[in-house]
Amino acid sequence: MSEIEVCKHAEKAIRKRIGIPKKAVVKLANEAFDNGLSIPETSGSLNRYLTKQYYKNKNMGKIKVYSEYVFFFSNQKVLVTVYHSPKRYTEQTHKKERNNDN
Repeated sequence: MSEIEVCKHAEKAIRKRIGIPKKAVVKLANEAFDNGLSIPETSGSLNRYLTKQYYKNKNMGKIKVYSEYVFFFSNQKVLVTVYHSPKRYTEQTHKKERNNDN
């Protein structure tokens, strides 16, 4: 398990957008980094969406999709921010996550 740092902005974003307590933020960030889907693990329109986000935010080291959210990490394993994944990609994300669990 990777140890991820969470910047203050990301902590506020997670608490506001996901609604979890302060103590669970780091755990969720670690789960997203370790178990989330990276750009090469996706396909189709989800891949195009993530690639666009990657080039739009060039200072991000990794972008991961976990559950219904897109997590943006810096090159130093710091969670920078979290966005809701667009609704049209939610089902595709859940299918890929289920396939990775098996």
